[in-house]
Amino acid sequence: DVCSSDLALQGRRDILQEVLKRLEQELVKVNFDIDIASYQKEIEALLVYCNKLQKKEEELKRELVRLYNARAVVDAQITVTTAAARELGNDYKYATEQIEEDQVECPMCGTVHTNSFAERFAIARDTQRCKELLAELRSDMSSLEDEINKLRDGYSSTEADLAEAKTLLNQK
Repeated sequence: DVCSSDLALQGRRDILQEVLKRLEQELVKVNFDIDIASYQKEIEALLVYCNKLQKKEEELKRELVRLYNARAVVDAQITVTTAAARELGNDYKYATEQIEEDQVECPMCGTVHTNSFAERFAIARDTQRCKELLAELRSDMSSLEDEINKLRDGYSSTEADLAEAKTLLNQK
């Protein structure tokens, strides 16, 4: 029985040695030829690309901040102009509907103003100027919103490209 177990072990050893011999032959065929200079160039190119994308991202951020600030200014101007137009409209209505005299005293400061056709016409003209200015400001706001959306899309695209480049760098 010892002989048969010895023969079984000998057979397993022969099989394992044959498998080992085949693996060694296969490993000799595998070529791990790495061109270090080429690899370094790839890494350098990726780093240059990442730096370029980071600079572009920073430029887009600065431009977005500038546009957001411009939008805030235009929004404030719309608010002021809307309030002025409303006040002028109220003044015109008051001057034409509630005052029949040729003069009116300011309830705030006591100054006496004439209530002539010329004065009422000036109020109407100022109201119209406010309406024209509001139309212009709203157009400016629309243009700013379009620019902001365009830049935001560009920023998102650049951010995605940068993330992809960084992932490639981390894989290398």
